Amino acid sequence: MATTQAATGRVTKLLREKGFGFLREDTGNEYFFHRTSVEQAGFEKLSEGQLVRFTPINAPKGLRAEDVSPVADV
Repeated sequence: MATTQAATGRVTKLLREKGFGFLREDTGNEYFFHRTSVEQAGFEKLSEGQLVRFTPINAPKGLRAEDVSPVADV
């Protein structure tokens, strides 16, 4: 499992009842994230379209985001 430096992207879909969501990196790659991967404000405070910083992971089942945290839009 390879990791890379932090990246930014936007939350594209949240499935609160299932505890996961998806985000799209600025380059267009889409990542899965689980509620346990969200830091600071927490999963319940995320919203679709929100800008986030994350660590991209190339996992065996596909692209995954870890250490997801909201950032202020500029």
